[in-house]
Amino acid sequence: MRQWWAAYLERRRAARMRRLRERARHSRAMVAAFTAGREPQTGADFLAACPGGGRDRWLLAARWAVARVSRVRPALIHASDRFADLTRLPGWSGHCAGSDPVVLVMLIEAAAGVSLPDRELERVPCPDLHGSLRVGEFAAAVAAACERVSPGGGQGTNRIMASST
Repeated sequence: MRQWWAAYLERRRAARMRRLRERARHSRAMVAAFTAGREPQTGADFLAACPGGGRDRWLLAARWAVARVSRVRPALIHASDRFADLTRLPGWSGHCAGSDPVVLVMLIEAAAGVSLPDRELERVPCPDLHGSLRVGEFAAAVAAACERVSPGGGQGTNRIMASST
């Protein structure tokens, strides 16, 4: 009985590893297809393309969080990208667990260095519900929410975004 159980557990482990490798290969292929021939957008160009500038730190924090969910470098996320276009990437696709708004909010809060209360989060459009929403518009809404809850403005940078632009 013990040998049978050990063999059964080994088969399950091997099958799980095959599924994980297949999912990772699929994710890499999705990222490669999205980034093929795509020119990086500098942080300055991203900031210039976002509506209502002047909140650099928080605009870049939102971009960094979107890039993290998308599993690409922040420079490959453009302000003009629509969230509907990002569904070709693993973090937004249903094929690879889909997007999780809670994770996105946690990443934004970590990058921005602020905690956003529910009343502010309700004012930020949800990327899942607004596929035509552009990343720059989303970043501007996030920056406005951060500005309302944080004294001192958003002109500085922090260590997360300093390494990602």
